[in-house]
Amino acid sequence: MADCDTDQCRLLLHHVVPGIGVLTALWIFVAPLASVRGIQDSQSIGAVNPLPFPMIVANCLCWLVYGLLVQDPYVFGPNIAGYQLGLYYTLTAYNHADAAFRSRVLTILVASSLLVFSGGFISFIVLHGQGDARTIMGSICVVILAVFYSAPLSTVRQVIKRRDSSPIDLTLAIASIANSSLWTVYGFAVGDGFIWGPNLLGVVFGAVQFGLMAIFPRRSSTLARLDAVSAGGGRGEEARLTSTDSD
Repeated sequence: MADCDTDQCRLLLHHVVPGIGVLTALWIFVAPLASVRGIQDSQSIGAVNPLPFPMIVANCLCWLVYGLLVQDPYVFGPNIAGYQLGLYYTLTAYNHADAAFRSRVLTILVASSLLVFSGGFISFIVLHGQGDARTIMGSICVVILAVFYSAPLSTVRQVIKRRDSSPIDLTLAIASIANSSLWTVYGFAVGDGFIWGPNLLGVVFGAVQFGLMAIFPRRSSTLARLDAVSAGGGRGEEARLTSTDSD
């Protein structure tokens, strides 16, 4: 555990920082709500990228189990809400998605659930929460969280190709880097590498997004739409973009 000689320091690092981290985590989990409601209203996925939704489910499920294992309410608390929201987002998108997305969703949910529940069984039942239990469950969470944080970087190629950072959600980028920074500090404070390690990676990913926004300024929505229509090749794409431009 990191040195902290005063009560004020312990209060700050062990309670205030993770408390704010809980709020920023909830901010991230709530962020897709408007887009998901748009899917419900339009009865179509449109321009929304739904793949992060099942990753929210997988990420929150893993940290729920890890938080229970290490008995840390700051870890498992926000992930209860995140897991429920992730399921809502995923099921809504699943109902209006094509076969390819449905197949990916099932793969992500089945694979992550099998991984998490296997790790949980070994940690709780076989090892009774002792010995290598923390290492096993923590390692699984690190892998899933790393994938979760790297998901927004799938837009990097598009940003560089068009020299336009419009595809990057500024609000979500701010929330992500704030959240990962807070949990990095808390992880160091409690001496838990499974918390600070992947969240430090989240800080790096967030910095990359802000770097791209600095290098490639956001263009107007009209120009971005015209580029997308040109890339899509026709009026069908234009109609699709127009119907989902509320994002």
